[in-house]
Amino acid sequence: MKPSEQYFVQRMLELLHRETVDTYRVKVLNPKLALEELISVYDGLNAGRIKRFEDLEYCRNETLSLLKKDDTIRFDTIGKDFFRDQLLNKINNNNYPELYPQVRTAVKTILSENNNYLHRIIGLVKASLQKEEKQDPFPDLEDLNRLCGILATELLEKGYTKNFLHSFCYSTFVKKVEDFGSSYEKLIEFAHSPDTKYRVWFKVYSPMVDSSKWALFPNWTITEEVADIEDLPPRVQHFVSAKRNYHFLGRELAAPDHYSALQIAKQELAEFFDLIRLAHHNAKIDLLQNAVVFPLDRPHLAGLPKVQHIPDGKFPDGDGVLHLLQQKTAQILSENIDPETKEKIKSAIRYLRFGHEAVELEHQLINYWIGLEYLFSNERDSTFTRIKTIFPTLHTLVYLQRNLKDFHQAIIQRDLAAATRDFDMERINCMLLESCLESIRDDHYQEFPLLSYRAWRFKNKILKKGIKSYLDQHQQHLVWHLARIYRARNLIIHEAKHSFVNQTLTSNLRYYLTFSLSFLMDYFSGSNTEARNLQEFFALQQLRLDSLAHAKYPADKLIAFNHQFDFLA
Repeated sequence: MKPSEQYFVQRMLELLHRETVDTYRVKVLNPKLALEELISVYDGLNAGRIKRFEDLEYCRNETLSLLKKDDTIRFDTIGKDFFRDQLLNKINNNNYPELYPQVRTAVKTILSENNNYLHRIIGLVKASLQKEEKQDPFPDLEDLNRLCGILATELLEKGYTKNFLHSFCYSTFVKKVEDFGSSYEKLIEFAHSPDTKYRVWFKVYSPMVDSSKWALFPNWTITEEVADIEDLPPRVQHFVSAKRNYHFLGRELAAPDHYSALQIAKQELAEFFDLIRLAHHNAKIDLLQNAVVFPLDRPHLAGLPKVQHIPDGKFPDGDGVLHLLQQKTAQILSENIDPETKEKIKSAIRYLRFGHEAVELEHQLINYWIGLEYLFSNERDSTFTRIKTIFPTLHTLVYLQRNLKDFHQAIIQRDLAAATRDFDMERINCMLLESCLESIRDDHYQEFPLLSYRAWRFKNKILKKGIKSYLDQHQQHLVWHLARIYRARNLIIHEAKHSFVNQTLTSNLRYYLTFSLSFLMDYFSGSNTEARNLQEFFALQQLRLDSLAHAKYPADKLIAFNHQFDFLA
């Protein structure tokens, strides 16, 4: 494969891998979805379901940001400049009701002209890959990078899951030995294929609820043994064999992939369980942690995926984490720390656990949000206002360090340290050296164009020209995203939105809570704590960021930040 083709494969695998750091993982929005979100929020504000104009303002600004350099959205009837300058940019707190009909009509018209958006993106990616390589390939790779992100987001919007897409890309572009062009044609064919019919079997332990009670629910097959299916793998056969007090609940449905089939079936099962558990609230009814999923015409492909959603992100676990938690908790409780601060940290840990243990996605999100509220609330101010003000400050302090640390680790994991000039295995300061970044850019381009591009971007676009822009943009994106999560939280709590399926928002929120806890627990368990309560701590971090901003964000000081902010996240 030529470097641009390798870049496509490496970037798609990175976008879709659940342990990729969120900076480089697939995003919630692309330009088309931003337009859809904009009109959804505008509708909510106009109808009174959404109370704050700033929600519309955030969506408008994020849409403008995504459209700024975009060439994927077609503007056939309404010109892009007119839409941007004469409609979106003119919306304010006073005139948004009167502009609503015009903006809504414009967005609906634009969306109708982009019905084949996925097809268009696939074509634009293909055209980008077919470009002749220039002496300086990185501007073209930057464009390809943007298109890869848009493509991955659109595939998720079509109902595919990250797990499946990652497996598909790996098996199609890496595992099987074919030329890249043939593999890409497989992607095109797959992206436009109709949904597949799946069978999903859940296993339930219910010694006090017999099959006749379960059978009251239509559209489900209830049995005590799944014995009439040939070609099931041995492991699955063992799982579905008859066992006393166990029942199998089967559902047939169409879905893009087997993980999405499980998600759809689980949503229906939740409503099923609401009634059964309410009627038999004294009975033991346990849903096993795995389910059987297979295409109807290919039972030999049956698997046993976990029923509970596993959030994206790399979260440390094990005895080492337990030791740190015990050590830091004991130090916090024994130190002269404000009692309310201690209680807030303990409560946030508890709700983090509740989120981990929840089966339904919306319950995970609500518990993580409650944990975050414990840390950032006070008696005087709006809790959401404090979260969207304080959390971005904390995360911006470590953002450059975290991303350089991730980059540094990527060089080590690929055994490139010895072949990289001035690379230091122990310290990430080397990632600030032009010689080191140039070596990654030039020496590893043929085999690892993704790392090569990242070195070019850090050197030319971030460290040399734009640390302030890099960090300001990150802060702004966090505010927009926190507002999006807060709207999802409000839909669940105030509008009974129990069919919440956005795994990305839940994963992001879990990371925000674990990051905040890591930062706070490390600080308050330290020996030199200038702050003795959360309010003093937050004020101190704001002063630190303001001081760095005043000094024009010196990179060496940004990566010298010495708090252990990632022992949980």
